[in-house]
Amino acid sequence: MKKMFLIAVAAASMMTAQAQQALEATNFGSNWSVGIDGGATTPLTGHAFFGSMRGAFGLHVEKQISPAFALGVEGLAGINTSSWYSDIHSKTAIDNTYVGAYGSVNLFNLFGGLRCDGVRIFDIDLVAGAGWGHNFNSPQAFAPYAYGVRDQNYFMTKAGLNFNFNLSSVFTLPLKPSVSWNMTGTEYTPLEVEYTSAA
Repeated sequence: MKKMFLIAVAAASMMTAQAQQALEATNFGSNWSVGIDGGATTPLTGHAFFGSMRGAFGLHVEKQISPAFALGVEGLAGINTSSWYSDIHSKTAIDNTYVGAYGSVNLFNLFGGLRCDGVRIFDIDLVAGAGWGHNFNSPQAFAPYAYGVRDQNYFMTKAGLNFNFNLSSVFTLPLKPSVSWNMTGTEYTPLEVEYTSAA
């Protein structure tokens, strides 16, 4: 009788494991999310941190690869950021844009494991990305050097943290501080990509 009971328990365990595996299996169409971003942007050096804050907004699309890892693409736009510079002022409300890809690591799921119910009230993501930065300039900004007027393009990288407040299994309200770097240009012309080896 003992042997039969152990065999039955073993068989039940295998069936449970197979059922769990079937439930956890994902395909390309699962675990996607779309988010609307809104907040503020400010330079870290050379300007007042809070006094120079300007509005920013964007959109991101993300694919959760596993409970701990995700990949995504995002687009962001800054409003009236050209006012940071005394010699360059854009005529448009949206002064700069960023389009890039990123990867994120959920630190709580990576080190703490996935919860049975699948939802934490709060967790933190470590995020890093890279992409294309673009500044919209006006011809008047460079007078009398109007022959060189053009919008500026540059390679950007970014790193940050997402503090996620999971309001439900399908809705998250994150606070997403990050730092972005212009990776091209020179000390004196930091946005002039055409004069660098990155051109």
